[in-house]
Amino acid sequence: MGPLRVAAVFRGSLMAVVAGIFGVAIVYPLARLLVAGFVTPTGVSVEPLLRLLGRPAVWNVLGQTLVVGLGGTAVAALVGLPLAWLFVKSDLPARRLLLIGLLVPLVIPPYIGAISWIQLLGPVGWLNRGFSALAGEKVVVWNVYGLDGVIVVLGLFHYPIVFLMSAFTLQRVPADLEEAARTNGASPWRTALRVTLPLAWPGIGAGLLLTFVGNVGNFGIPALIGSPERVTVLTTYLYQQVVSFGPAAFATVAWLATLSGAIAVTAVIALGRAVGHRSYAALSPTGASSPFPLGRWRYPVGAVALALILFTSIAPLLAMLTSSLLPAYGVDLTLSNLTMANYRYVLTEYSPTWRAVRTSFTLALLAATVCTGIGVAVAMANVRWHSYSAQLADRVATVPYALPGVVVALAAILAWYVPPPGWPFPIYGTIWLILLAYVARFSTVAIRSATAAYQQVDPTLEEAARVAGAGPVRTFARVTAPLVSGGLLAGALLVFFTALTELTVSALLWTSGIETIGVMIYNLETGAFGFQGTALASLVALTVGAGSLLTYLAGQALSADRLTNVDDERAS
Repeated sequence: MGPLRVAAVFRGSLMAVVAGIFGVAIVYPLARLLVAGFVTPTGVSVEPLLRLLGRPAVWNVLGQTLVVGLGGTAVAALVGLPLAWLFVKSDLPARRLLLIGLLVPLVIPPYIGAISWIQLLGPVGWLNRGFSALAGEKVVVWNVYGLDGVIVVLGLFHYPIVFLMSAFTLQRVPADLEEAARTNGASPWRTALRVTLPLAWPGIGAGLLLTFVGNVGNFGIPALIGSPERVTVLTTYLYQQVVSFGPAAFATVAWLATLSGAIAVTAVIALGRAVGHRSYAALSPTGASSPFPLGRWRYPVGAVALALILFTSIAPLLAMLTSSLLPAYGVDLTLSNLTMANYRYVLTEYSPTWRAVRTSFTLALLAATVCTGIGVAVAMANVRWHSYSAQLADRVATVPYALPGVVVALAAILAWYVPPPGWPFPIYGTIWLILLAYVARFSTVAIRSATAAYQQVDPTLEEAARVAGAGPVRTFARVTAPLVSGGLLAGALLVFFTALTELTVSALLWTSGIETIGVMIYNLETGAFGFQGTALASLVALTVGAGSLLTYLAGQALSADRLTNVDDERAS
């Protein structure tokens, strides 16, 4: 068998494996989800949909979902857009330090963010307790529980997405267009509104889209902050229906899941049309203008930005950490009241904790390994071989990531509650069901990272190895892998830490004995366990923070090592 034939067989085998995994993890479950809505005990019918649309509660849920999605997006825009302009277009001081604090919400899982905001702004949260102490009587300045709390917390949790996407595009607005507007007498505000923002709309719109989809698909924040005040959105309503009625509600929840997915898809199409109808040829890959001088307002504006970031990113986490050191709600913060009892309970006395830790680490490691393997295969086939099947796999992988996590979980339940005829072993009620859902949910993350890494590798290096007689496997191991290792590691770590602390998918898929860390914290927080759930949430937040720092340092070390190798090669 010649080298070309070997390469063709290798490519075909690689994509066949990816197709098999995606068929089991993505295509079959989503197909079952679409079909389940039409299946009734008497046959095929649209009766479940008509019955669903006849419930006033469903319309109320849909309305609250849209209010939460749009309201949270508006809050994120009000915070993220001005910060993006200040970071990119002005001489704002201490930008590197501010950026670190600004990105904290992206690292912390949403349900832990909800717990932290409850400890800061709940009825007995630290901020309300502080105002009560000053007033000499009980004062609740603002209670985070309720619809307004869900909107604000979602917005403050997702505004870094708007910031990052907007800042990236603002940096590419050509300097000469802005300077021409200023030369013609336009004020900085008029220049921003008439020149900068219209040209930066693609990035701003993309950030708003991602924020809206994230708001609509979020489970942890509405469940912990909204549910106590009877605020129900699609994700929490789906969860309640499955938990309360089980298989009897499958047809109904299948339609609910389809509606939830339709909201996200409609948002994507609407924004695509809005952005697509404009021309952005003026954008430059290099060119932001010189920083706009804030003058005497430079440090006051910097102080306001610092206060905002400290309040939205650091203060809630400090409130959560402080609460975890107290024995009960309402206890004063004094040295004599500080205790490690909550940590001792969750680490040594509550036996499910370590079982959940083992389960989550196992799932995260397996998910990162499988997703990275898929990412390598799809990126290699797409970038190097321009394979149509790889392009199709890339598109298929994005679907579960765009859908709310509870929809992915429900699709997995419908697919494997009764396995297809001839399937050799049960999946429902096992750890493998959660793993399949994780692979479906997070594969696109690894594919994006691997694709970016492959695009930076000169293909002539691989061609030289093949000319020298190296096969596909040897070429990858000796030439490609060392060059793309940084990107693959970044993608693998992102999948690992996301899966490690995930709640939205596992909330519907766990069973006794295979609880995840997210499920354990949620159960502790919604049960009668006081601050024990807060203590475990604090440990997870510290672990994720340390892991993010290690990932950053590892990336810096890899970059420095590559630069050193390049310098050595040039010197030689």
